[in-house]
Amino acid sequence: MNIFRYDSALGKVLNRITDLVILNLLTFLVSIPIVPIGAGITALHSVLIKIIKEEEVSITKSFFTSFKREFKQATIIWLLIILVFGILSLDEAIFNGMITNGAYEGFARGGRIVIVGATLVALMILQYVFPIQARYEGRIKETLGKAVGLAIGAFPRTVLMLLAQLLPIAGIWLLGFYIVPIYILVGISGPAYLVALLYNPLFKDGTATEHAGGEPADEVE
Repeated sequence: MNIFRYDSALGKVLNRITDLVILNLLTFLVSIPIVPIGAGITALHSVLIKIIKEEEVSITKSFFTSFKREFKQATIIWLLIILVFGILSLDEAIFNGMITNGAYEGFARGGRIVIVGATLVALMILQYVFPIQARYEGRIKETLGKAVGLAIGAFPRTVLMLLAQLLPIAGIWLLGFYIVPIYILVGISGPAYLVALLYNPLFKDGTATEHAGGEPADEVE
């Protein structure tokens, strides 16, 4: 038995790693201008969904097909996300400044707690936004509505998804810059793959569809 055959267990693992490395490079390249990051992440998840469903897929072709198809709406969503987190960061800075200067310190500390809570909620909702954009057709309002519904309805899974996204930070903290070569290869696609494994059953059993109408994007003619 040849363990290096394409259909062997090792062959499948190596093939999956190769796919993730290619996806990592593609996502990084299209995200360099900053503005297209949303479309890049959407395209990343579009391909990951197909990989997890074990569909035959051309990584590069499928990535850029999704990137072009979702560019406008995903970019608008991305800009809204920047706006939301920009406002939260500004509020956090204001409250920190008030605490430093001793002005309305009690109010400022309470406000900072609210901002931290709001940031965590926004991050949990964000876990689903681009996967839903990749998987389902719908307006921005519907996409955000589905994301909120899943973040609440599948809360334990949402927490695990958020922790998976934090793995790169944990890796740096535990191993320092020795782990950077791994990040260069799969720093974006690796955590995204783990997240996709977690959210895929929600799409598979129709849970996502219950929160709003919409057909899977890859099934719409």
